Amino acid sequence: MRYGILGAGNIAHAFSTALKGLNLTREAIGSRDMSRALAFKKTYGFKKAYDSYDALLDDEAVDCVYIATPHSFHFEHVMKALDKGKHVICEKPIALNHVAATKLYEYAASLNLLLVEALWTKFSPLTIHLKTNIYDYIGNIKTLTVDFSFKGDFDPNNRLYNIHLGGGALLDVGIYPVTYANLFLGKPKSFKTEMTLSKTGVDETSTIDYFYDNQTAHMTISIAQDGPRDAIFKGDKGIIKVPFFWGAETAYLYDLDMNLIKEITFKNKINGYEYEIESFEKSVKDRLLDSPFHKAIDAIEVFKQLDQIRAIWGLTYPEERGY
Repeated sequence: MRYGILGAGNIAHAFSTALKGLNLTREAIGSRDMSRALAFKKTYGFKKAYDSYDALLDDEAVDCVYIATPHSFHFEHVMKALDKGKHVICEKPIALNHVAATKLYEYAASLNLLLVEALWTKFSPLTIHLKTNIYDYIGNIKTLTVDFSFKGDFDPNNRLYNIHLGGGALLDVGIYPVTYANLFLGKPKSFKTEMTLSKTGVDETSTIDYFYDNQTAHMTISIAQDGPRDAIFKGDKGIIKVPFFWGAETAYLYDLDMNLIKEITFKNKINGYEYEIESFEKSVKDRLLDSPFHKAIDAIEVFKQLDQIRAIWGLTYPEERGY
């Protein structure tokens, strides 16, 4: 397939590094800044550079589009790409809420086009291995602690702090722990949450606790303070720690006394983004309308939970519409 990239920000660089490493066709890069597009084209070997997103989407040589624009533009850009007959892999979060996400997935299916949210963690060989084998390693999971906190520079115009761009910790990093909890423990029976608001009106730091019949998940997320970025599973037979869980290559298995038993390692071939790309390629070739590793129904369920969390906080984004 011939790939077009919508947006030339940091995440597009990571995705394009994997594209180049896989030697897939880099057809075109589109950016609102032509100088950035040309530099991107040269670095990653794209055939063409465009100074507008519409120009890229109008290119009939582009079969599929990777969307790497800010969160609040994802709905618009995915719809435009689908209207042009492109298969789409869109960086997370695919939309601002579950209503918008549902509409995108349903519209893609109606056009017989594949739409995948590029939540790379779910395509990771380590994640897939742990999901398949965790009971054999530690027995029944009792608790999951999964955190993602970092201190970003405060800038009201930066996407992290700009509410008009869907800023805040929840959509930027919180989607990873919530997805992880859903993957390993399922939909919670109930939850509680607390949040600290930034000066710009976005969520800065929060805790989220999920409750199940016999299990709990505790999550801390932040864009304002450095903190843990690990997942820790405690079972009735052992413990697994996954440092930097969202893009991890190695997990550590301990007994209940925290004696190291085993390192579980799956080294990336390139940078970790190759797995979502390879899965996307195979799904298109197999004419699938859903990803086997990150199904639409699972993505939408996570968005429903994110919406419920924000409802408790009383937080909405100005760009949320009736759809």
